[in-house]
Amino acid sequence: MKLFKIVSGISILAAVSVGACRASIKGPGVPGGPALAGGTSENSEPGDPDSPTDPAPPVAVVPIPATEPVVIAGSQAARPVPVTDPVPASAPATAESPLPVAAPAPSPVTAMPMPANCKEIKALTPTAASGVFKIYLTLPGTTTKSPVSAYCGMEEDGGGWTLILDYTHKGGTNPALKTMTNTLPLFGSDSLGMDDSASLTNWGHAGNTLVNALSFTEMRFYCRSSQNVRVLHFKSKDATCKTALTTGRGNCRGVKADFVKLSSHTANLPGTIDKSDVDQGDATLTNNTFGSGVTNPSVMWNVHGDPIENNKSWECDAGTNDDIDHTIHRVWIR
Repeated sequence: MKLFKIVSGISILAAVSVGACRASIKGPGVPGGPALAGGTSENSEPGDPDSPTDPAPPVAVVPIPATEPVVIAGSQAARPVPVTDPVPASAPATAESPLPVAAPAPSPVTAMPMPANCKEIKALTPTAASGVFKIYLTLPGTTTKSPVSAYCGMEEDGGGWTLILDYTHKGGTNPALKTMTNTLPLFGSDSLGMDDSASLTNWGHAGNTLVNALSFTEMRFYCRSSQNVRVLHFKSKDATCKTALTTGRGNCRGVKADFVKLSSHTANLPGTIDKSDVDQGDATLTNNTFGSGVTNPSVMWNVHGDPIENNKSWECDAGTNDDIDHTIHRVWIR
């Protein structure tokens, strides 16, 4: 029954459309045109369904609901044309028009740590063992931080010590020292009688400007010699000695009143200090750094030091004034 109604509706609609088109194109002098003054078209013929004398009954136009498909007549296959209303831009989101999914916020970029010394490395990695690490310093003559290889002592006295002087000297030799301005010495041989003087990395000490680029509050001194069995090993926070290390002005005599003995310490110094050369510049840690005349002979810390002896004194808690003994000297800061 529904199919019959749809077909009948199509026929009626097609007939109405054809009649309307024919009426719209009629005019004077055209077959089927408007009627002349006499009440008939000049080209009308009896029985013409379009003749004014036989008017067609009015056709009621029924609007098509927007919810029903419109069928276009005359096509090979009538296809329904969906009638849809555009969704207003301000319409709320529905299941058919979901809101766009926001892209996830980028993860914050975590800055890589740039430790300035071994103490900061120890704080970042408490389980770190002694070895070579990268620290970042503003080197003399620069304005940006640069990576520098540093040897970090991570076991002694809580760790975090940065090595700034390392000389393993063979007795009977008197090699020149090396003042470093943009690198730090690395840990060399630890056996008396070895000779590290030819090493490019394990022989040398940081100059005043390089030490000044390091942040520290403590100094640690270590040495031993084949001349005796004593070991010098202590730390100090003496401010005057720190100033001497960073500026080359002053001396380290004040460590006598501010030191803590560390493992294996058996030396006379620094408790008996009564002399220390002043204003030694980059040689603050090598030339008569501190000593004592209380004992006989006197005892000194010297690394190729003492100009009076032609800078050939290699002494650790001893007063030989020569280079005949094997020696090891090291200085750390924290």
